[in-house]
Amino acid sequence: AVENCRNYTSLNCQEIDDIFCDGSNSESSYCELPCDNVILPPTSTPTLKPTPKPTAFSTPKPTIPQDPLKSATYDDSFKAPRCFTVGRGCDSGASLLKSRGNMSPAEPHASNTIDNCEDGDEGFYHFDESIDRVTISSTNGGLLTEATEALIEASVWAYSKDADFADFWYAADAASPDWQFIETVQPATSASLDIISTNYTLPVGRNQAVRVVFRFGGEAGSCPGGSFD
Repeated sequence: AVENCRNYTSLNCQEIDDIFCDGSNSESSYCELPCDNVILPPTSTPTLKPTPKPTAFSTPKPTIPQDPLKSATYDDSFKAPRCFTVGRGCDSGASLLKSRGNMSPAEPHASNTIDNCEDGDEGFYHFDESIDRVTISSTNGGLLTEATEALIEASVWAYSKDADFADFWYAADAASPDWQFIETVQPATSASLDIISTNYTLPVGRNQAVRVVFRFGGEAGSCPGGSFD
């Protein structure tokens, strides 16, 4: 997926509303005596009720909803899903990367790579390895900006948690990618859908790209060329 990154500074603003309550209650009364020959009871000092101690309590911080990730669309010039506007992140969605290569059913716009790296065509969908979705998002909840941390998540169908490997890569310039390796992560389960992820720091660059290689065995590479990769 290709995301559009700019050197923005984002501010997280929080609004707190205060409610002020005020109340008073006053009351006066008196008695008039009918004659002068009345003995009045001694004046007593009123008993004051003790002032109750204030009850201390804390209020939870208001939850600030995060903006949804931008939805990618297929870009024919890059031959891959792309987010055209700046946002908190970019999401390929559930359909753009579904399946792998020409495996039945075939992946839309296979192989969805910006440098003509081809997928392997061997195997069966949701039996053998495939990548169904890729997202990238800022970890601080703000816009994707240079020199900040981002999270890459890949939804993959794993054939074997012991033999499958996901290699994460990034490129500062999607138009002329020089792939930089982040790390290799293995799925936690076999014969099921799994979400694997990694973090990295966004480099300087306006149109950047990330790549996830999901392979069966072999060695890490930005374009390994395996039959099940």
